[in-house]
Amino acid sequence: MNLANNLIQFSNITLGDEQQLGVNARDVHAALEVKTDFSDWIKRRIKQCKFEENYDFVVFLKKEENLSGGRPATEYIISLDMAKHLGMMEKNDKGHEMRKYFIEQENTFEYRDWE
Repeated sequence: MNLANNLIQFSNITLGDEQQLGVNARDVHAALEVKTDFSDWIKRRIKQCKFEENYDFVVFLKKEENLSGGRPATEYIISLDMAKHLGMMEKNDKGHEMRKYFIEQENTFEYRDWE
């Protein structure tokens, strides 16, 4: 897996009173190639790790038109710390690579902020 080529999109999110980088948990799920359904996986990991809404992640409903007529998708934008933690929870090479990638990206963004 080459995360640089997976194009995981970063976004600015507010968690607590702090602005920070976040990523879509669906992108993390896909990059880790988790076999479990996304909804089941993210809910299980949130419970297992005791992640907290508005501290570790934010949730919103995707308002795009659903052509199949189902419910809107629930999206989770997670902090990079949560993303690294989720990667390590998978206990495989992809998880370790993801953690390293996010650390490198954090350092790059922090360096830009100092300039």
